[in-house]
Formats: sequence, C-alpha cells, structure tokens
Amino acid sequence: MARHGETEPGSAEPNGDPPSETTTPAPDWSQARVASPSSTAPPAPASPSVPDDPRLTEPLASDPTPSSYPPPPPGYPPPGTYPPPGAYPPPPPGYPPPGTYPPPGAYPPPPPGYPPPGTYPPPGAYPPPPPGYPPPGSYPPPGSYPPQPGYPPPPPGYPPPGSYPPPGSYPPPPGYPPPGEGSGDPRRSAPLGELQPLDGWSGPPAQDGHRFFDSPEVPPATKGAAGFWLVMGLLGFAVGQVVGAVFVAIAGAAAGEGGQLAKFATMAEPPEWYVGTSLVGLWIGFLAGPWAASKIRGTGRFLRDLGVRFRLVDLAGILVGVGGQLVLDALYAPFLPKLKHFTAPTQKLVGASHGWGYLVIAVLTVCGAPFFEEILFRGLAFKALARLFAPSTRGPTRRRAIGVVAAVVVDGVLFGLAHWELYQFAGLAVFGMLLAVVTYKTGRLGMNMVAHASFNLVAVLAILATSSSVVH
Repeated sequence: MARHGETEPGSAEPNGDPPSETTTPAPDWSQARVASPSSTAPPAPASPSVPDDPRLTEPLASDPTPSSYPPPPPGYPPPGTYPPPGAYPPPPPGYPPPGTYPPPGAYPPPPPGYPPPGTYPPPGAYPPPPPGYPPPGSYPPPGSYPPQPGYPPPPPGYPPPGSYPPPGSYPPPPGYPPPGEGSGDPRRSAPLGELQPLDGWSGPPAQDGHRFFDSPEVPPATKGAAGFWLVMGLLGFAVGQVVGAVFVAIAGAAAGEGGQLAKFATMAEPPEWYVGTSLVGLWIGFLAGPWAASKIRGTGRFLRDLGVRFRLVDLAGILVGVGGQLVLDALYAPFLPKLKHFTAPTQKLVGASHGWGYLVIAVLTVCGAPFFEEILFRGLAFKALARLFAPSTRGPTRRRAIGVVAAVVVDGVLFGLAHWELYQFAGLAVFGMLLAVVTYKTGRLGMNMVAHASFNLVAVLAILATSSSVVH
C-alpha cells in the first residue's frame, strides 16, 4: 500500500502512463540543511534508513588542533602581556614617522676589524667623571689652539710629524753585532750589570759628587783600559822630560848660552829662561799622555774623561791648599834645624828671578803647575789606579774601600817621587794623597786645582818673606 502521492513499484502512474523504471530519488540533504526555519512548509522527515553524512558533522583529520601548534620560544611573553596597538601613546613632536629609516638589514656591513655590536658597554654604564672635571666640549679641538706666543716656528725643511720611522725599523750600523751574540770579546759577553764599552766608547762621564767607578762605562771603563792609561801616563812623563830638555836647548842657543846647559842643570838658582822653558816642555808631556789615553781608550772627550770641571763650591779648595801648607810647615818645623838645604828646591825654582821674571815664574808655578799636574796625577793616574785596585761590583764594600785606600796611597807616593825632592818627599806625598781624596769625593778636578794653586801660592809668597816652605 502506497502513501499519498506515492506509487508502489510496478504500478502505473495516476495519469495512466506506464510505471517508471526509476526508483525513488534520494533526499536532497543540502537543501534540507539550508532550509529557512521560517518556511511554512514542514521539514521533510529524515529517512530512517539513511544516516547523516559524517563528513559534515566530524572534523577533518587535516585540520590543525591547538596541541599541534609549536610552543613559543623561551622568554616569549604570554598572550595579553603587551597592550593593543591603539593603547600606545603617540610619538613626541618631531619624531620621524614610521618607515623613515631603512630597515636594519639595509645598512652596509661594518668595515673589517670593527668590533661586533655589544662589545662596548652602553653610554650609561660608564662611571661619571670626577668632581671638577670639565664637561664634554669644554676644550677646543686640536687644530683650533692658537700658536704659543714667542714660540719659534720650525725651521724650513723640518719634516712633518710621522715622517720618521718607528724605533724598531732603523737598521743596525754596519758591523754591529746582532743582539745576543758574543764575539769572544769579554766586553761583548759580559753580564748586564758588568757591560763593557765597545770600540773605544766608554759612555758619559760620572756626574759630580758620584764615585766615578760606580758606573762601569766611565773611562777608564775596564781594568785593561786602566792599565793602558797608566802606561800612557808614564810615557807622557818621559816625553815631558825630553821635550823640556829640547826647549831648554833651543832657549839656551837663542840666549847664546848653549854651552852652559850642563852648568845650569846643577846650579842652585838657574836663570829664569831655563826654569820657564823646562816647565813648559814638561807640561806638554803631562798633557800628551792623558790626551792619548782619552782618545784611544776613552770617549775622546778629553776634559770630560779626565774630570776637568769647575763649580762655585770648588773655591773651598783655597782652605784645603792653605791649610795643607800650614800643617806641613808645622810638621816639618821640629826637623828644620837638622835638614840642610831644605829650601834648595824652592830657591832653584824662583830664587834667581827678579822683577818681571819673578812674576812670570810665579804665574807658571801658581796657575800652570796645578792644572797640568792634576790632569796627570789625579785625572789619569788616580782614576786608573782606583779602577785597577777596586772590584768591578757597584756599591760600597770592604774590598772597594781597601782598593780606594791603596789607590790614594800609591797616587800620593808617585806624586812625591815625580818632584825628585828627597827632603820634601814626605810632605808632597801626603798632600798628593789629600788631593786624591778630594777627587774621589767630588768626582772632578776643579777643587783639586784650586787647592793645588793655593798651596803653591803660599810657598811663592813665603819666598818673599824668606820663610821655609814646601814648594813644587
């Protein structure tokens, strides 16, 4: 039995047509789903034999689920942390609009060697400047400084800054050994504290008031150089004797008394020309020996190597010279009655002089003798003896004290022997030792020469009063 509006299978249509071979069409589910609820037609009942399409009611497998999203990176703020875009305040006046500056990737990379970002601390991380420090921009830039008033400009052709190469780029001089290499010469292989001079260079002289051999580079810088200096001193003394004899012979021939030279040599009071020429010739040798020592085994600076320097304090040598003469006179006083011809050397030097001749001999005795004798006996002999006798180590030691004392004594003895005066040897040796001590204390010859000149001046003045004195 068929419902209203339906026909059973195989039956004819109501209009008399033969029955259709088609079956009942399937319901249109899409139209059923989208039908308007306000439709007056009643909804078509669902067929109990056709279930709902699961594709329309169940989620697809390809749809992502919340759990399938990757978690945010560490430190990422949770949702809702930042306010929405409209909540931000507007930029301050004059602030460039968005998009004015290029994006970060559009900037060119930094030059090679430029430190990476973040290497330096941010500006606020630096401590504030100390109190009273001027604020930035207080000083003008370097090029804006005015020239110093009165400061002379550099001379024409003066090279600009940076023209010279750095210190390490200078090549060593030809023949100079590379650093760290010795050559068998003990001066090149000595330890740092005992470096010795090379090729005759002995460095700068000792400063005033310093022990000259506290600095190994001061000439004579080595014991070998000291021995060479002594040899030059002996040769200079011998040369002086020869040159003095030659000068006396020339002066005697000029005076028409060349045949009387042997007689003058034994006279108690030889003539003025004989005394003057013999002294000048002797002093030439006294100067030649130290000069050769300075040139060959010194720095070549003659006066500085020998310590010929003067200071205002050297005038204290007047007291040393006058006091030394008075002390020696007092020591000799008990022996004068027993010493015959004690004043013979003094009389031989100035006894025959009169008037202008006496003045010339006095000037040679007071001014010339101290200068040349101090150069030979203290500037050369004492320094060489001290270098030989004292140890090479610096600083005061017992060995050095013994060496210095030995040098002082030997120098004084040589000074006394050089005058060939038997009776006055002891006094001259003691005075020579005193002058050696002055040289050791001051480091120069200025006070020695003043003391020596004062010593001789007292003797010359004593001749006028016919008093006995030690003269040289």
